[in-house]
Amino acid sequence: MKNIFRIILLATLTFGAFQVQASILVQKDTVYTIVDVEPQFKGGEKKMAKFIQEEVVYPQDALDTKAQGVVYIQFIVEKDGALSNLKVVKGANIALNKEAERIVAEMSNWTPGLKNNEAVRTYYVLPINFRL
Repeated sequence: MKNIFRIILLATLTFGAFQVQASILVQKDTVYTIVDVEPQFKGGEKKMAKFIQEEVVYPQDALDTKAQGVVYIQFIVEKDGALSNLKVVKGANIALNKEAERIVAEMSNWTPGLKNNEAVRTYYVLPINFRL
């Protein structure tokens, strides 16, 4: 009877250790929405606003139709600060959406988000306002 109990206990401990190891592996590729420290454009929000203002080229199609509005771009700030998986989550106009994607694609690496003092992959949504 003691041997059966030891086998069950050993199997439980081994399985439990496997589950912990598996969850650690999954967390390495997790993309977080909530972190301790948000990712940030290098230089802060004022520098990012200046970058966007200097980089924007109002599309001719949008000028012709007097299109304006806010384009929301979602992307992942990777552990090294690189931006990936850009996509428009709420657009204003096709031409403005493409211009917003182009601007974000031109950005240099950001300072990554931190969770437990460790750089992690983090979702970020950036609104870009187009006004005539």
